[in-house]
Amino acid sequence: MTKDLLNFRSPSWMWESGDVDDVVMTTKVRLSRNIKNFPFPHKMSPTQVEKMMRDLSTHLSQQSDFIWNEWNQLSHHQKRLFLERKMISAQQALDQLKIVGVSQDENAFFYTNQGDHFSFYGLAGGWNWSAALLRAQQPWRVIKPCFQWARHKDFGWVGADPLNWGANLKISVLIHLPALEEMGEVVEVFDLVEEARLSLRGVSTFDKRSLGNLFLISTVGSTGKAILDLTTDMSEVIKEIHMREKRARKLLLQDAKSQLLDKIFRAYGTLEHAYLITEQESLDCLSYLRLGINLGILNSVPLSRINRLYYWVLRGHLLFDMKDSNAPHLDEEHERAKLIQEELKEGRKDDV
Repeated sequence: MTKDLLNFRSPSWMWESGDVDDVVMTTKVRLSRNIKNFPFPHKMSPTQVEKMMRDLSTHLSQQSDFIWNEWNQLSHHQKRLFLERKMISAQQALDQLKIVGVSQDENAFFYTNQGDHFSFYGLAGGWNWSAALLRAQQPWRVIKPCFQWARHKDFGWVGADPLNWGANLKISVLIHLPALEEMGEVVEVFDLVEEARLSLRGVSTFDKRSLGNLFLISTVGSTGKAILDLTTDMSEVIKEIHMREKRARKLLLQDAKSQLLDKIFRAYGTLEHAYLITEQESLDCLSYLRLGINLGILNSVPLSRINRLYYWVLRGHLLFDMKDSNAPHLDEEHERAKLIQEELKEGRKDDV
């Protein structure tokens, strides 16, 4: 086992582009699997949990594709990185996952005993479900020989949630909708998503607002659906959302160009010159900066660098190389401002 699982501040998926990446930032695919002849995690006895963890630990110790650890052995900082990358939810962190593992390139990961016995994940930039799925299959292939797996001859992979029998697969896509948010039309996107039997929520909030105009759209249940059905449903909704966002951006340029340009350049100026900046203000400014780049108004910084900054301005990533994040001399808001300015400066060099 290893103490730190996340050793790169910026794994390759943060840099990747994919389809409609002016709107879609990242794609995440989850494959969930359960062990045959074992009750689901919430019904397992301590003895059964211990046996499962012992067998898994023995198997993992014989391979080098993944680094892993017990969740409660990770530092607070490592757990925060998992949360900031949306690799787990706050509720899952509170529920005390048993074992978590991450691929050497940090593009795939898995964890145990959260709803299902195992959940395998893959991450990719932009809308790229096939790459994310291939990465999710990496930890699945590593662990597959270790157990006998629960699969129904008629209904496919067995899930703790009856809605997930069959493929037992979930797709989640992080999308950026600044123009629709600006025009107050996001509520119509929620209606569209609900009609398609998908889910949509604002990032880091419990309502329909979001930080940095980011939203997470996810499939809900896979029973009776093949993987291609799930990806097709998601693709159609993403295509419609992309069209609406592009239309909203065009209308903003036509009807409120001066106000839009003012917000974009004020955001750029704040990011370039602020001495202190909070997480929330930096995310709001990055949203306008990303919008300006996608509209062709700003061309000085690559989009991939802005995508990466969405994570780097968060506390865990900001303090990635600082072991003592509670040091009394640390001025977090100043360090964040310096980091952003350095990244924007380096981005301009990349563009030359």
